[in-house]
Amino acid sequence: MPEQLGHCNLLERVGAGGLGTAFRARDTVVGRTVLVKNAAATVSHPNVAMLFEVVDRPDQLFLVFEFVPGETLHQASARPFEIRRILDLGI
Repeated sequence: MPEQLGHCNLLERVGAGGLGTAFRARDTVVGRTVLVKNAAATVSHPNVAMLFEVVDRPDQLFLVFEFVPGETLHQASARPFEIRRILDLGI
Protein backbone atom coordinates (compact mmCIF):
# COMPACT_ATOMS: atom_id res chain seq x y z
CA MET A 1 0.00 0.00 0.00
CA PRO A 2 1.39 3.44 -0.87
CA GLU A 3 1.77 5.75 2.11
CA GLN A 4 0.60 8.90 0.32
CA LEU A 5 -1.68 9.90 -2.55
CA GLY A 6 -1.50 13.58 -3.37
CA HIS A 7 -1.78 15.48 -0.11
CA CYS A 8 -3.45 12.56 1.69
CA ASN A 9 -1.57 10.25 4.05
CA LEU A 10 -3.12 6.80 3.73
CA LEU A 11 -3.84 5.30 7.13
CA GLU A 12 -5.59 2.01 6.40
CA ARG A 13 -7.42 0.09 3.70
CA VAL A 14 -11.11 0.02 4.60
CA GLY A 15 -12.62 -1.79 1.62
CA ALA A 16 -12.62 -2.65 -2.05
CA GLY A 17 -15.31 -3.09 -4.66
CA GLY A 18 -16.52 -2.11 -8.09
CA LEU A 19 -15.48 1.52 -7.58
CA GLY A 20 -11.93 0.74 -6.47
CA THR A 21 -10.03 0.35 -3.22
CA ALA A 22 -10.99 2.65 -0.36
CA PHE A 23 -8.59 4.02 2.24
CA ARG A 24 -9.08 5.99 5.43
CA ALA A 25 -6.64 8.86 5.06
CA ARG A 26 -5.58 12.17 6.57
CA ASP A 27 -5.86 15.24 4.34
CA THR A 28 -2.73 17.20 5.24
CA VAL A 29 -4.03 20.46 3.72
CA VAL A 30 -7.25 20.79 5.71
CA GLY A 31 -6.32 18.48 8.60
CA ARG A 32 -9.28 16.10 8.49
CA THR A 33 -9.90 12.41 8.07
CA VAL A 34 -11.18 11.52 4.58
CA LEU A 35 -11.99 8.52 2.42
CA VAL A 36 -9.81 8.07 -0.66
CA LYS A 37 -10.93 5.84 -3.56
CA ASN A 38 -8.11 5.41 -6.04
CA ALA A 39 -9.92 3.94 -9.03
CA ALA A 40 -12.92 6.23 -9.54
CA ALA A 41 -11.73 7.23 -13.02
CA THR A 42 -12.10 3.65 -14.23
CA VAL A 43 -15.87 3.56 -13.69
CA SER A 44 -17.65 3.17 -17.00
CA HIS A 45 -21.43 3.02 -17.01
CA PRO A 46 -24.09 4.72 -19.18
CA ASN A 47 -25.67 6.32 -16.08
CA VAL A 48 -22.44 7.60 -14.52
CA ALA A 49 -20.41 10.51 -15.87
CA MET A 50 -16.73 9.59 -16.02
CA LEU A 51 -14.41 11.58 -13.77
CA PHE A 52 -11.43 12.80 -15.79
CA GLU A 53 -9.52 15.00 -13.39
CA VAL A 54 -9.47 16.54 -9.92
CA VAL A 55 -7.84 19.96 -9.89
CA ASP A 56 -6.69 21.20 -6.50
CA ARG A 57 -5.47 24.79 -6.47
CA PRO A 58 -4.76 26.91 -3.40
CA ASP A 59 -7.92 28.96 -3.96
CA GLN A 60 -10.28 26.28 -5.33
CA LEU A 61 -10.93 22.60 -5.88
CA PHE A 62 -12.89 21.34 -8.87
CA LEU A 63 -13.72 18.13 -10.67
CA VAL A 64 -13.62 17.61 -14.44
CA PHE A 65 -16.28 15.16 -15.65
CA GLU A 66 -17.37 13.78 -18.97
CA PHE A 67 -20.12 15.96 -20.48
CA VAL A 68 -23.28 13.92 -20.97
CA PRO A 69 -26.00 15.73 -22.93
CA GLY A 70 -29.59 15.26 -21.89
CA GLU A 71 -32.18 16.19 -19.36
CA THR A 72 -31.24 16.81 -15.73
CA LEU A 73 -33.18 15.18 -12.92
CA HIS A 74 -34.40 18.66 -11.92
CA GLN A 75 -35.76 19.27 -15.42
CA ALA A 76 -37.39 15.84 -15.50
CA SER A 77 -39.06 16.43 -12.12
CA ALA A 78 -41.07 19.35 -13.55
CA ARG A 79 -43.66 16.79 -14.68
CA PRO A 80 -45.06 13.73 -12.87
CA PHE A 81 -43.05 10.54 -13.10
CA GLU A 82 -44.62 7.28 -14.18
CA ILE A 83 -43.76 4.36 -11.91
CA ARG A 84 -41.70 2.66 -14.66
CA ARG A 85 -39.57 5.82 -15.06
CA ILE A 86 -39.01 5.99 -11.30
CA LEU A 87 -37.81 2.37 -11.30
CA ASP A 88 -35.53 2.98 -14.31
CA LEU A 89 -33.93 5.99 -12.61
CA GLY A 90 -33.51 4.10 -9.35
CA ILE A 91 -31.90 1.12 -11.00
